[in-house]
Amino acid sequence: MNLLLMVTIFCVMKTIRGISLQKSTSHTFEMQEKRFVRSLVNQARLLSDWTEWSACNATICGIVGVQERYRNCSIAGEISVHLTICGQELHQAKPCEMPCITNQAVSLGSWNNWGSCSVSCGRGGVQTRQRDCLQILCTERFLQQRNCIGQNTCPQWSQWQEWSECSRSCGMGGVKIRERSCQVRRNTRVTQVVVNDILKRVSSPRQSSIQNVNASLCEGGDEVAEDAFPCMTSSSCRRNWSSWQPWSSCSATCGTGFSSGSRVCSGRIGSSCLGRPARYRRCYSPPCWSSWSGYTPCSISCGTGGGYRTRRRECRGTSTRVPQYMTCRGSNAERELCNTETCPVWGQWSRFDKCSKTCGSGRKMRTRTCVSGICRGRKFDVVSCNYQPCPYWSQWSSYTCCSVTCGPNGTKERTRACRHGGYRRAPFMNSCVGEWREQTNCSMHPCNVTPPSVFDTFECGVRNRRQTNNFSSSLLRIFGGQQSGPHGWPWQASWQYKNCNRCSWSHFCGATLVAPRWVIIAAHCIEESAQSMNHDNPGDLWSIVVGMHRFNEDGERYFIRRAIVHPNYIYRDVTDADIALVELRSEVPLTTEVVPVCLPQFSQPTVNETCFITGWGYTGPASSVSSRLSTTLLEAEVPIMNFTACQMLSPLYQEHLNSTNHMCAGDPVTAATDSCLGDSGGPLTCQRPDNTWYISGVTSFGFVECGTPGHVGIYTPLISFEEWVRTTIENNTYAAC
Repeated sequence: MNLLLMVTIFCVMKTIRGISLQKSTSHTFEMQEKRFVRSLVNQARLLSDWTEWSACNATICGIVGVQERYRNCSIAGEISVHLTICGQELHQAKPCEMPCITNQAVSLGSWNNWGSCSVSCGRGGVQTRQRDCLQILCTERFLQQRNCIGQNTCPQWSQWQEWSECSRSCGMGGVKIRERSCQVRRNTRVTQVVVNDILKRVSSPRQSSIQNVNASLCEGGDEVAEDAFPCMTSSSCRRNWSSWQPWSSCSATCGTGFSSGSRVCSGRIGSSCLGRPARYRRCYSPPCWSSWSGYTPCSISCGTGGGYRTRRRECRGTSTRVPQYMTCRGSNAERELCNTETCPVWGQWSRFDKCSKTCGSGRKMRTRTCVSGICRGRKFDVVSCNYQPCPYWSQWSSYTCCSVTCGPNGTKERTRACRHGGYRRAPFMNSCVGEWREQTNCSMHPCNVTPPSVFDTFECGVRNRRQTNNFSSSLLRIFGGQQSGPHGWPWQASWQYKNCNRCSWSHFCGATLVAPRWVIIAAHCIEESAQSMNHDNPGDLWSIVVGMHRFNEDGERYFIRRAIVHPNYIYRDVTDADIALVELRSEVPLTTEVVPVCLPQFSQPTVNETCFITGWGYTGPASSVSSRLSTTLLEAEVPIMNFTACQMLSPLYQEHLNSTNHMCAGDPVTAATDSCLGDSGGPLTCQRPDNTWYISGVTSFGFVECGTPGHVGIYTPLISFEEWVRTTIENNTYAAC
């Protein structure tokens, strides 16, 4: 079988493989293809005899030249000069000389030492030595050669191993292989260099270089370390269909449907049958009626003889191919009598009776009777009346300024408004009962005495030691805080808003009591709230709760007289001057559970000093499903951070923060403690050497969610705004208003 025929067989087998072995792994078949092609090449490879040695190319006597000879490698009649294809040497060369002939006397030098043997192993090597010609023309030889033997025994191929089994179990296109090893005998031991997997060597260049070097020691190199030969088996790989199974039942019980039949492809695994495994045909069942529709409205509402109402149905699944299935049996419509009763007649409505309330939405009613027949509808008609709100008194306003600026015998008054009514008692029904104005006596400091400072009239910054946390309570590690002892921070307050839809109070921000009638809060808790507030007349929807430990279970509520936001407050990306003062309508009685915190007195905490944050805010990031407002006052320790180091945390800190409006507290490495949403406006409290506590900052904001490593909380430094706080409180207290 010549090479062309063998390649043709291989291409046919490859085509069959593309049809029947589409799901086989490509890697295994590629190995078989390469081995199969190599087997074809081995059988078709042919080397010609060596040509005669060429003439010596030396042109001057006494100069060493070269003689060459060649042979060809033919593959299927085509001559190739590629050594990698034939695996044999195709060119040889040897040294030569051109003799010199002269009649003059010659003078020759001594012979040099013999050169190295031309082969490193085995016989057939040549050694050369030469001597110098001391005159221009020499007739004797000045170049000698002799045979030599290499230092080692040349590598030789071992005997071929037995042929492997055919790579395919059925059909044509299989390959069987055999291998041999390259042996080198050194010191009576045989070292074998074996090429086991040609395909693996090709796919791994690093491994291939090592094997090529080893295999190249023997004649032909790795091209003859493995031999492959095509093979085929006697069994066929074709699979056959079974007989068609009976037709299935019709898919439809009414009208046109389908039935199917199937067959099974059986035989060797690895091939497939030609054709479809299933077949289908149309089938017919008798048509059927749909469900009845609802009845149409009666043709009359009442009267002698009554009216009619109808209902319909549809014939479904008809077929023109089967004559008996073209229509359904029966009628597609039904009709029945309806509303046969005598028509009812209602009498006239009576007048409405007196309204049940004079205000606040009362009710009044009227009636009618059925004169004849069976009347449908209401016998009673009830409507709302006097729905205007009832008058009521608002909360008392704050007292006005005392009529004197110093000394006794002054008066002050407060007022209230009658909502939805008059201001005084009046003869009409919807007036409020009582007086709208109330006066009381007042006195001021003696006229010859300078009034004391507001902050000298009470003790500040003292915690009740019996109520402070003994650090034995359970750790609430959601955002790094722990439960505070009851009333352990007596200046902590809650800024709340009343949700009228539920008529309940909701915690909005933290706040800090700094004087009996004054509270510090973050300005954004007022200005950025979704519920707007009139600063000079907040009304009754905003309040401050002091003395509270558990949310809305204890403490006292105080309504707001007015709110004063720092004039430099602004919100652009972050807040600046984020501080405000809230004046209460009445003074807060000071007890061991309610004590104002001290102002900084123009001092500030040092770097790494530990201070405390407190509040009822969220116990974790707002995005966390388990995060919620705390029902108990929590506390956490935070270290004061160097402001320059704080600005280096990220470009956001560098761009938006300045030391006048911002201070940083927290550990960016561990992020173990931090203030969260709902803690805004609350205090950052530090302790003085005399054990009194002062407010060093107001909780303002954070660039990311609380407790995120690499970030800290941002606070408004009180030292920058203490003078404004003191001046505002002093000026608005001694106005006696």
